[in-house]
Amino acid sequence: MQVSDLLEHVKAAVDAPSDNKLSRMIHTTPAQISMWRRGVYFPKDQKLIELCELAGIPEDVGLMWLNVWRSDEKAKPIYEKLARDLEKRASKTNRAA
Repeated sequence: MQVSDLLEHVKAAVDAPSDNKLSRMIHTTPAQISMWRRGVYFPKDQKLIELCELAGIPEDVGLMWLNVWRSDEKAKPIYEKLARDLEKRASKTNRAA
């Protein structure tokens, strides 16, 4: 998952047709969302948790992806594997519920 994927999930979940509307809903600026999308910056942990809650994505999965996005090249594949494993576990748990 990329930051833009998360933002699109959030926009769909809250029926926000644009980044402008989303930015107002989550109390940030359209410029900040643009910087997240471009990978200039990434959401702070608390904002990422808020985004996950809105999108219906488990917080631990979102936080692990945040580590992927922030990581250097050597750590990135390790974090990606952990994030994908968490996603699989979360989807199994959701199906069982």
